[in-house]
Amino acid sequence: MRDWEQVIDRYDYKSIGLQVLYFNERAVRFIKITSIGYNFVDISTDIEAIYSTDPLEVDPDTTLPIPKYNLFPEMIETDDGNCYDSDWDNDNHEYEHTGDYDLNGNRIVLKLPQPYMIDSLKFYLWEESSYEIEVSASEEGDWTEVYSEKNVSGWRTATFERQPVMFIKIVGESSDSGYFTLSALQCPAT
Repeated sequence: MRDWEQVIDRYDYKSIGLQVLYFNERAVRFIKITSIGYNFVDISTDIEAIYSTDPLEVDPDTTLPIPKYNLFPEMIETDDGNCYDSDWDNDNHEYEHTGDYDLNGNRIVLKLPQPYMIDSLKFYLWEESSYEIEVSASEEGDWTEVYSEKNVSGWRTATFERQPVMFIKIVGESSDSGYFTLSALQCPAT
């Protein structure tokens, strides 16, 4: 009989896609992944366990990683079904958006593949605009407004209290054209 020790608990989060899970260094012979309730685990690829010497900060209360590199994926899908391409370098954890987000007074909702502890966001506004940023750790719509500005342009850095985040919603409006255009998204701000 094996003596199992829980090292990660993601019960409160509906994660999708590739998961990169971190835990403190330990000798491991077996790994057990348990699904509870709606979190059905369908593993269609290999599981890889590695020892990393890269320094990683993990929140001790939630065991969620605190990223130091940009988290946005190659293709960002907004809640209206539009997709935007970006250049993503997995080796260097770098992201560069290759287009603009024209939202026409609407919103963009970004979903991260797993929860992270986030405290900042950076982007570029092409013209004078007003916007607000809300974050959520769940799909149930428990949004928290964390930052807002009025009539600003250029590089914007939003900083807020570090908290678990899986969804980021940016709602904005341009004062001139009616189009809210932003680019060069970074999360966290680097």
